Amino acid sequence: CSFVAGCMTMLFFAKIILARRVVIDELSSPTTAAPAGLMCMTMVCVFAGRGIVGQALVTLAASMHLMLAMWYIYMALAYRILPDPSWFPNTIGIGLSAVKTWLYYPMPGHFLMAISLTLIFFFLPISII
Repeated sequence: CSFVAGCMTMLFFAKIILARRVVIDELSSPTTAAPAGLMCMTMVCVFAGRGIVGQALVTLAASMHLMLAMWYIYMALAYRILPDPSWFPNTIGIGLSAVKTWLYYPMPGHFLMAISLTLIFFFLPISII
């Protein structure tokens, strides 16, 4: 399972490096940007607890997830769309990155947890209405 997830992560990075224009195009729409958050969540789950390399990759994935969440919220406000379940990986899913980051760095982990909780409190009333 970890081997398959590691291969998927390597392919994701290869896609970013080799097909930069395609990645930018995918990130320009809230609908097509959703899988990027899932890749960040996969990276933190697979590489947590794997020594110094795992620590570096978890930190990188959590940082990418935070930037992705900010970009995703910006796009949603720019397009004036209401939240739907596909928003989870890029917004509230940052809580998973927070827990794994907390294993290495408690304060940044708490910061990401606070962001995740804030997003939950922000999106839940909008989703219910």
